[in-house]
Amino acid sequence: MSSDPLGPIAEATRTFLFADLRDYTGFVERQGDQAAAILVGTYRKLVRQRVRESTGAEIKAEGDAMFVAFPSARLAIACGAAILKDAAEQTAAQPDLPIHVGIGVHAGEPVPQEGDFIGSAVNVAARIGSAAATGQLLISDVVRGLVRTGGAFPLRDRGSVSLKGLSEPVHLYEVVWSKDAQADLAVPAELTSLPFPRLPQVAPSESPLVGRARQVDDLRARIAGLREGRGGTIMVAGD
Repeated sequence: MSSDPLGPIAEATRTFLFADLRDYTGFVERQGDQAAAILVGTYRKLVRQRVRESTGAEIKAEGDAMFVAFPSARLAIACGAAILKDAAEQTAAQPDLPIHVGIGVHAGEPVPQEGDFIGSAVNVAARIGSAAATGQLLISDVVRGLVRTGGAFPLRDRGSVSLKGLSEPVHLYEVVWSKDAQADLAVPAELTSLPFPRLPQVAPSESPLVGRARQVDDLRARIAGLREGRGGTIMVAGD
């Protein structure tokens, strides 16, 4: 079943952001599981706040890694810069919980499937994210082309880089952000008509649901996930 977390648009170009913590395994070994759980929770909350502000959709969170999709390359870059800015501020405020994060961004035309995305564009974005150092936001030449004349941040050419598992090198650019920069997270006017995820206000049912306790519990859990910023699609049918 095909399901696009950003809306039912076939053959659409999407921009993907991959973020993960640097030296996370070392942190767990040094500080223990409880401290690691607090670190990951703080990090995910920080990322999700910025994703919500920039109309992105969280696709997946596994351990210290987060996968987010955007309808706009500019929004993805702005969100990434804002995440790094927030991470630096959080680390300065709580050095014992260092959010050392690196971010990679790539764009392409993936295949939406069951609330996820499949395809080379996703794989490339993940590899770029893995190549980013602490505090670094790397984008592909594809993304650079999309924001060449409209980007909010200067770019530094990092040249062609061979990434694990990819048959060809990828030309990378580093987004030069600063702690004082205010990322523009405003949604472009041309994108406001696209069906991004929203949580509509639903009137209470006047009729009881009979024999649907499990389904109702599942629906409530999924809605709670949406409120926390996790992407997904809910389909309900009835008569």
